[in-house]
Amino acid sequence: MIDTPGPAHRCIADRFLAEIKTGKAEAMTWALARHDQTPGRQPGLAARGTPVDAMIIYLDASIVLRLVLGEPKPLVKRQQYSGAVTSALTEVECLRTLDRMARTGSLSPQEVADRRMACYRLLEEVEVVDISGAVLRRAPEPFPTPLGTLDAIHLSTAIAWRDAREVTLTMATHDKSLAIAARARGLEVVGV
Repeated sequence: MIDTPGPAHRCIADRFLAEIKTGKAEAMTWALARHDQTPGRQPGLAARGTPVDAMIIYLDASIVLRLVLGEPKPLVKRQQYSGAVTSALTEVECLRTLDRMARTGSLSPQEVADRRMACYRLLEEVEVVDISGAVLRRAPEPFPTPLGTLDAIHLSTAIAWRDAREVTLTMATHDKSLAIAARARGLEVVGV
């Protein structure tokens, strides 16, 4: 569930929105303000000794929403990743959340418009993967932790994308259950 951002956190979203409006936002330069604290992991290294700047990240909707809503501990521009990928589901989740916030009065019409634009611009910067039949067949399979339908689709999309390209993929999520399931399926995880 997405909480309404407090005033202290709105400045992050406002800064991001200002960069979007002026064309200065570089969505591919995100990194976490804090790194994964896996025991034995050297800072700046991903799995198999891959430098962080060569990492490809899979973004779930919680990552995108936390950034555009100005919530605590969003991804911030610090290090470069070589690429980012997400499911077409992310756009639906983000826009539905913004619509729900508009209808409950959590965001003004102008804030909703600005944040919708930020979502669209951000998603233009990443590879958006359609939800395939193979993903829909994989999503109902058992996972090591209980996952809701949308998280199962995200994880299935990430696994299918990784397996098709035979590359290391890092799951970026703020959802603890999704993070555990992703680790159990061989994905590195950042964001929790």
